[in-house]
Amino acid sequence: MTDKATQAMERQIQIDDVRAVMSTVEGRRFIWRILEAGNIFRKCFTGNSQTFYLEGKRELTLEFYADVMEACPELFWKAQKENTINKGQAK
Repeated sequence: MTDKATQAMERQIQIDDVRAVMSTVEGRRFIWRILEAGNIFRKCFTGNSQTFYLEGKRELTLEFYADVMEACPELFWKAQKENTINKGQAK
């Protein structure tokens, strides 16, 4: 098997893993917590050196987000809706 074929197969496994996690409500809640903790929905600029730490954290989280959007964008939107509903119920 060539390197490209091996890489393609490994990538497909990663995408399948993301789909499997996102296919459950528990998995979507877990991924949503990661996305929120990584500040992908907020600006990270603080005006001091903490910005570097927050941007590094955000960069890693953006990779998770890209995987989700490649594997199953429809489940990302479902997770967003579930998160909005859950936050409304928590009040």
